[in-house]
Amino acid sequence: MINKFHLCFIYINLQAFFSKTNINKYSLNIYMTLYEDSVAHLEKNKMNYIEHFTFSFYLGTSLFTGSIKAFIHCLIPGLYQTSTSDLSDSLNELLHKRD
Repeated sequence: MINKFHLCFIYINLQAFFSKTNINKYSLNIYMTLYEDSVAHLEKNKMNYIEHFTFSFYLGTSLFTGSIKAFIHCLIPGLYQTSTSDLSDSLNELLHKRD
């Protein structure tokens, strides 16, 4: 897990990097806030980065595929008649299983 030492090390390296570029300290603070928010989100969900990436990627690809099927269904109602409700049920089950 990432601790305060890692955050300090990353902060110092980012500071060194941005001091050589035209990006100001305000931008560095934005990056640090994003990083800290990401770490907090991972800890809240009890996942590491790879687990979160895999889970989120699966959700994203499922929703993307579902939206394509829904679009095809709106053009040709005989195709993918239950795909949206099937996807909704499976994602609902998956998300509740995580709790």
